[in-house]
Amino acid sequence: MQSLWQDIRYGLRLLRKNLGFTVVAVLTLALGIGANTAIFSILDPLLLRKLPVQNPDELVWVNSAGTLGPAEISEVETYYVYRDKAQIFSSILAFSGIATYDVTHDSHTASVKGQLVSANYFTVLGIRPFAGRLFSDEDQHSSATLVLSFDFWKREFDSDPDVVGKALSFGDQADASRTGPATTHSYVIAGVAPPGFFGAEVGKSPDFYMPLGAADLPSQDYWQTHGVTILARLKPGVSIPQAQAGLDPLLHEVEKTSALPEIERNENFARVLLTPAARGLSEARTNFSLPAQILMIVVALLLLIACGNVANLLLARGTARRREFTVRLALGARRWRVIRQLLAESTILALAGTASGLLVGQWTSRLLVASLSTRQLPVLLATGLNRRSLFFTAVVLVLTVLVCGLAPAVFATRGELAADLKTQGAGYRGSVSQSRLGTFLIVAQVALSMMLLAGAGLLLHSLFNLETFDAGFDRDKVLTVTMSGYSASRTRDQVARFYDQLIDRVRQLPGVRSASISSFTPISGKEVGVNVVVEGYTLRQGEVANERFVGISPEYFDTMGIPLLAGRDFTREDAHSNSPSYQSTNVAIINRTMARRFFGDRSPLGKHFRFVEGNRPPMEIVGVVADSKYNSLRESPTDFFYIPGTHGDLEIRTNGSAKTLAGPLREILHSLDSSVTVTGISTLRQQVDESLHPDRLIAALCGAFSLLALALTCVGLYGALAFHVARRTSEIGIRMALGADRRDIFKLVMRHGMGLAFAGLVLGIFAALSAGSLLASVLFGVKQADPLAFLGVSVVLLLSAFLASYVPARRAMAVDPIAALRDE
Repeated sequence: MQSLWQDIRYGLRLLRKNLGFTVVAVLTLALGIGANTAIFSILDPLLLRKLPVQNPDELVWVNSAGTLGPAEISEVETYYVYRDKAQIFSSILAFSGIATYDVTHDSHTASVKGQLVSANYFTVLGIRPFAGRLFSDEDQHSSATLVLSFDFWKREFDSDPDVVGKALSFGDQADASRTGPATTHSYVIAGVAPPGFFGAEVGKSPDFYMPLGAADLPSQDYWQTHGVTILARLKPGVSIPQAQAGLDPLLHEVEKTSALPEIERNENFARVLLTPAARGLSEARTNFSLPAQILMIVVALLLLIACGNVANLLLARGTARRREFTVRLALGARRWRVIRQLLAESTILALAGTASGLLVGQWTSRLLVASLSTRQLPVLLATGLNRRSLFFTAVVLVLTVLVCGLAPAVFATRGELAADLKTQGAGYRGSVSQSRLGTFLIVAQVALSMMLLAGAGLLLHSLFNLETFDAGFDRDKVLTVTMSGYSASRTRDQVARFYDQLIDRVRQLPGVRSASISSFTPISGKEVGVNVVVEGYTLRQGEVANERFVGISPEYFDTMGIPLLAGRDFTREDAHSNSPSYQSTNVAIINRTMARRFFGDRSPLGKHFRFVEGNRPPMEIVGVVADSKYNSLRESPTDFFYIPGTHGDLEIRTNGSAKTLAGPLREILHSLDSSVTVTGISTLRQQVDESLHPDRLIAALCGAFSLLALALTCVGLYGALAFHVARRTSEIGIRMALGADRRDIFKLVMRHGMGLAFAGLVLGIFAALSAGSLLASVLFGVKQADPLAFLGVSVVLLLSAFLASYVPARRAMAVDPIAALRDE
């Protein structure tokens, strides 16, 4: 320990003496380690960390699965059936989505996020209260209690220990789930949840919890009809396949209690699907898991480049100190003792870089979490320092010390003592092996930088294709409006009359070209499907005719800019008569893909199709429209049809700026029905852009990290060439004394630098082509060997290498041959 302390003190003195070298090395490592720490702090809670509950590996999601895929949301009645009769589980809970409420306490009103949970929610998860108590069985049908989250208690109540027992006043929800006139309810705080507990949904954190099923909770009827998510705990020793088999007998009873229309039951309840729930439910995970993994690879390569930079600096510094090491070895020091001294210096650098990197990582991780959130999907992740992130950083630190320090230390202590002691004058010039190691490090840095640049180029090209892609509808100058608050007691005719009046009033606004209603807008993430039987078409073995559809009003296609290819548009009479109870032939419009699939080259006009389930009469095809994207821009052309609809979202096409209509729209709605509120206004372009948020984020981050890698590579190339020129000063002086022109010296150094860059470029291209499959699933309209992207980044890399080589080459031109020969 005494000799180790001596090594540390000696290393600190040397690093303080060479302050410029120390600052450059520490900053280089801080950038590499900080980037890795920041991305890991996002990746860990999003993909790796298990829920902070008791025995999370026993938890499973209880979903239904059918022809439309897994359905995460179930009916409340379904939960009651499983709770009372599914003996395969040791316990089972349910919770609703998070909604916004107006809360009043101490004469202060604020909008907060709440979640309805079953009374056994905390018991099943094994959560203990931080203060007060959590829910019990008696709270299942009581509306008098609620539990605060720890962060909300700390933020809104200043960690008041006497908060338990206080009453809060709640108004109805302030989002799309609000129905009817606003009312006020009073609730008593039963307790506070422990710190670090955010529920079962990663990336979301409710401010409070209420009992699910209480009679007079605000908007309880909304969750009764819109459903809950079911989470169960398996009995010890029971596997998921065994539990799934035990639920099959209950499937028929679940279908009978389902609140879904008969037309959708068989599709949504074809079977029960149990999936592991140890890591919780996360919408952000679905959107960002692959980008996060790609970014982890990117920052790992960035760290390798940073380590290569520092290793080159240490190699050059070891070469300059070669005579010192030779004298120490000649005086009896063992080689391992000198290597340990150099490793101590590398460790000091790595520790300083890690400490700085943690600060960079903390700031960057908060910035990244904020960048993950969108208007529709806010993301909350706990990214502070914890044991897992510190352990990860410690592993990175050890690897950094080994990569940066070991090879330079070994090469610095190699050689023959007698030959090294005879070296005079300018000192030791470095061995061939050291020169080869430095060359290898530079070429490797350039190759890794080329890989990152190529990946960023492919992602940017893909994003450009998505931004400019023809989605089949016109995304410009279209305003989408979502509304809530119309009374559920209205009849169908009253709802239709309200929307008719709304559309008529909106069309009279200045600048409005057309207006329409649809049950959901394109690229909104919503879809509805149904099995159909098409007249004159026989399904092949294993073929399924499950078609997506949307309800729309007349002028929808004009508003959205979707061309009508054949037939006619809907009329207002179609909208009012197109209901299951109307005993006449309904009408529908299909898209081109559906027409080609079922009718080939024949005209589909006048043909009919019907739903498999239910008593809805056959639907006559009255028109064909062009294909357009519905769920995402990446989807392949899919069958789709439209039926007349009377309510939903409002779309408005304008001649000018669509945002100027927000005020007049609210006035019209208030004049028609004061209970109706606007819950969202955005342009269709904003809606499409929000769907591209993951693509835009990964392209921006990969681009930023690749540029940082390029900067580090250029610094490394510059340092290597500067050292190369210093080592060859006498040779350059001799060349110039023998008649070499300064331009020849310039070309000599530039040729060396550009040769390293070109070798790394070629290796990087082959490596990027081999690793291109990692990006295949996130690319759109771009080949993995896209010539445009590779050519563009190659030009950028070579130009940067030219600039990095230019300054050392100019310095070589300025060498005084007389001074160089005198030193020699």
